[in-house]
Amino acid sequence: MINRLQTENVIDSQKIYITGTCEGGRRGLLQLAASPGRYAACAFADPITLSGGIDGIPINLLPKMDKIPLLLQHGTNDEVSSVEHSRRFYAEAQKYGMPVTYIETNESHTHIYRDYYDFAFEFFNKTKD
Repeated sequence: MINRLQTENVIDSQKIYITGTCEGGRRGLLQLAASPGRYAACAFADPITLSGGIDGIPINLLPKMDKIPLLLQHGTNDEVSSVEHSRRFYAEAQKYGMPVTYIETNESHTHIYRDYYDFAFEFFNKTKD
């Protein structure tokens, strides 16, 4: 879909952002590894970073993610996706010199509500320039 929209000049290829939570975060990180030049920045909350299937495990794909600005947010009381996984992902990303911002909250697992993604949009706004 993104390729088609770019071909038709419907979207600015320099302003494509990606975000996701939990499994959506894992899949977003896989997408980033598969097409790092496509995204301007990425923001994820409580992503699954240390497990996966035949499609990959995000922490193993860090070298393919290039130097894309990345925001990683995780709740310390997450009972589904351990905060330790995000801590390890962040530490490993730093070894590769990736521009990663890591935020821990006192939240439990991500609960989707209307204003939840404000953290991501604020981050994306800062990376535009």
